[in-house]
Amino acid sequence: MVDDPTPGTIGAELPLSSIDPEQSSGVGDMTPERFRLAGHAAVDVMADYLAAVRDFPVLPPVEPGSLRGLFPASPPAAPQPVAALLDDVVGLIEPNTTHWQHPGFLAYFSTTASGPGILAEMLVAALGANAMLWRTSPVATELEEVVVDWFRQAFGLPEAFSGLLTDTASTSSLIALGAVWAGGGFLQVAGIQHIQRAASIPGTQRLSLLMVAFAIGAGLGTWAVNARGRTLPRPMVLGIG
Repeated sequence: MVDDPTPGTIGAELPLSSIDPEQSSGVGDMTPERFRLAGHAAVDVMADYLAAVRDFPVLPPVEPGSLRGLFPASPPAAPQPVAALLDDVVGLIEPNTTHWQHPGFLAYFSTTASGPGILAEMLVAALGANAMLWRTSPVATELEEVVVDWFRQAFGLPEAFSGLLTDTASTSSLIALGAVWAGGGFLQVAGIQHIQRAASIPGTQRLSLLMVAFAIGAGLGTWAVNARGRTLPRPMVLGIG
């Protein structure tokens, strides 16, 4: 286990232990100069974590409910300085998370948080673009088309194939199921129990989140499935029962 840092040490030599007046007033953000200093300090924390992640246990030695008491029961009355927040990341968050970046973590799927990926997320966060339409981010829309076509070429698919990038495997699976449903009448009531068994979490009676979301979004034609596995008329598909 990595030793916890001495509280209040991160960024203590920098003007990160105080709050910009604009932030305190609640009407502004940190200045670009303060952001630059804070960004350097945050990257140092991230780089130190990546360098030492193998020294942590893959799973933290904690029990459910044991961490809540580490945090204040009430929201803060005022903003916290960056140095204090980074101290909390190192002292409270890092020791108590499941370490997906650990070389011994072999569950679920491979982490996508590579060094270049982390830096890319930081750059994207700075732009703050919401690529809902071409107008809301022209370059994001057209770059997405280019990258998707790269994938098409890499997989050897015909030029007629196109698509979009999604945030998670669950979202892409939902879109794929919806497309199949719209194109061919997929998942009729007679097949629900079979799909339910395939998608359910072992040992429970609950459908997977994917199936519940698909039932709500697509309606499964005339009938849908709620979280308890019951079929509902389409007009009732308004939420998870």
